[in-house]
Amino acid sequence: MLTEPSEAIARKFKVILAISTTNEPTLDDIARVTQLPRSSIKRIIAKLRSDYTMDIRFEPYLSEKGRTGYYRIHNWGVFNRNEVMVKFGYLLSNQDSLMRESY
Repeated sequence: MLTEPSEAIARKFKVILAISTTNEPTLDDIARVTQLPRSSIKRIIAKLRSDYTMDIRFEPYLSEKGRTGYYRIHNWGVFNRNEVMVKFGYLLSNQDSLMRESY
């Protein structure tokens, strides 16, 4: 039986799920879907890169000036994408309406 993850782990998986299930998610999109502050999301992404060897990249929009763009997972590091979706997908299930409203 799967036990509930700690709040810190749940926040990490929420960010992973938001990036992987949202089309070209910006920082604002991830914040809206996860209900986490932008500064926390940036820290979580940094931890996922360093502690879990995930390759999460900021992909800039080439047609716009400034730091605009979206996040994309290029390598899942120590995680198995399918296992994450199956075991932790429920963490964002109550945010489904938020994801739909953003598009």
